Amino acid sequence: MLRNPTAPISTGLLRDTEGHFRALTSYREGDAAPIVTAFADAGWFASQSGIELIDRLAELVDEARENLSGFHSDANAWKIIPLLISHTALTAPALSQLTGLTPKSALRTLG
Repeated sequence: MLRNPTAPISTGLLRDTEGHFRALTSYREGDAAPIVTAFADAGWFASQSGIELIDRLAELVDEARENLSGFHSDANAWKIIPLLISHTALTAPALSQLTGLTPKSALRTLG
């Protein structure tokens, strides 16, 4: 797992595959400017998309906390909110291992 996230440049390049291929052709013909520009644009797009994603994830955490407002502050559900954002899939065994909850409590908390 990476300590620092990397911007997925490929996402930006895939927005305009024809332009990317034209830039590669230009590069093969000796003109590097179009490919440099394509990578710079793709990097900018990837970084902006990452910022938007982080902002949306923060909103989702806030929404989850709002939904839990009726629960006691030491409820297990409060403990797993950050894990729901940082893990693409969270099973009861994984939750048990990450938090020290019993498997039964982990399953109940996910529910």
